Amino acid sequence: SFSIFKSDTSLREPISQTKTIFGFMLGIILFNESIYPIKILGAIIIFIGGIVTCYKKDATWSSIKEDGVFLILFSSILTVIANTFDKMSTNYYNIFVYSFFIYFIPLIIFLFFIPKRIKEFHTVNRKTLVTSFLGSLFQVLSVYTVLLIFKKTEFSVAYPILQTASIF
Repeated sequence: SFSIFKSDTSLREPISQTKTIFGFMLGIILFNESIYPIKILGAIIIFIGGIVTCYKKDATWSSIKEDGVFLILFSSILTVIANTFDKMSTNYYNIFVYSFFIYFIPLIIFLFFIPKRIKEFHTVNRKTLVTSFLGSLFQVLSVYTVLLIFKKTEFSVAYPILQTASIF
């Protein structure tokens, strides 16, 4: 996301975890999932962590007004919305078929931009091609695994656990 270039990692990572709160709420609202006190406590802890991270002693709420923080929050909202649609789609499609669509549709969209950026493809060499191939392979495996998790588990449980990936 563009927020990577506009903010410090120490600020970006904790704030981006606010998407867990959005995922928790959407799971309850859209999927009629159960509410447990421990789920609520977890959401509150994440929210407080985001506020504490943004706070600067010299100026109240100064970090919230920075472009990078806004982009982090916006990116977090878009991410949880996309994952919510992923969860919904696992109810309608076979995971393999849906995985095909989520990669095929962006390919069609990007095809319109390739002619304008054809010169950038000259930087591709054997090393970068292998790296790109491995990155793509692990991305596909990751997405397929997440879709499988969404199919088998409540969204409000699965989504926060999946966010622990930022620890690693």
